[in-house]
This record gives sequence, structure tokens and C-alpha cells, in this order.
Amino acid sequence: MLRHAGRSRALVSSWLDFQPPAARALIESLREQVRAAEPLLTESVKWGNLVFLLEGMPVLGLAPVKGHVNLQLLQGAPWPAGLGVAEAPGKGARHWRFDAGGPADPVLVELLVSAATGHGRRLLAERPPRVSPAPED
Repeated sequence: MLRHAGRSRALVSSWLDFQPPAARALIESLREQVRAAEPLLTESVKWGNLVFLLEGMPVLGLAPVKGHVNLQLLQGAPWPAGLGVAEAPGKGARHWRFDAGGPADPVLVELLVSAATGHGRRLLAERPPRVSPAPED
């Protein structure tokens, strides 16, 4: 387990090193805000993006796009109440666009993180418990 965590940290570090300088500052800011909002999240690189996991379930992603970074709410997480955003149909990812060179509003990031992790916790609670195979006699 520890070796896997070390590989994940190295992969995240390498992923950050390959980001363009303009995007890297915004990514680092968003990353710190996400980690401050929910310290129990772990990080990995999946699908070419920085992904935040809750007990192994991907709940948030940082997806750099030319000129901006999307903070993705994964697993069909709904938008936080009060943002005034209409729900898109389906269970796909939702994302909020943050422009490179501009500051990321920490209150907005905290609302998005809270919505994604709250939804992730509900999904984890609904999962059937894992059953270990019976030992052979």
C-alpha cells in the first residue's frame, strides 16, 4: 500500500511538471483549495487529469484545457444548491470553468468540493458490503 501511494505522488508530481506555466499556477491554487476543503481526499492521475478520490472513488477532477482549467464533479454529483445552475440530464460529469490568470474563488471551490464529496459518500453508503470468499476446507 505504501509503495502504491508513493507511485501516485510521483505520478501527480510528474503530471504537474508537464502543465504549461500559466495553467500550473491555477492548477496548484485549485489543488490546494480542494485539499483544504476536504483533507481526506487522495490524488491520482486518471484519464490524463488530476483526480481526487474518496475511499478509492473518483469524485473530483482537474482537467486543463487550452486557456482554462475545469473542476469536474464526477459520479453524477449535482450542482450545489444556490449556484443557480440548471441540472443537466444524465449522470455524467459536470464542470466549472476557471480561466487561467484569474483567481479561483475559495468559497465556490468549497461548495463544489462539498457537493462532490457529499454525493460520493452517499454512493459509498449505498454500495453493498464486500464479502470475502469462504475459506476452502
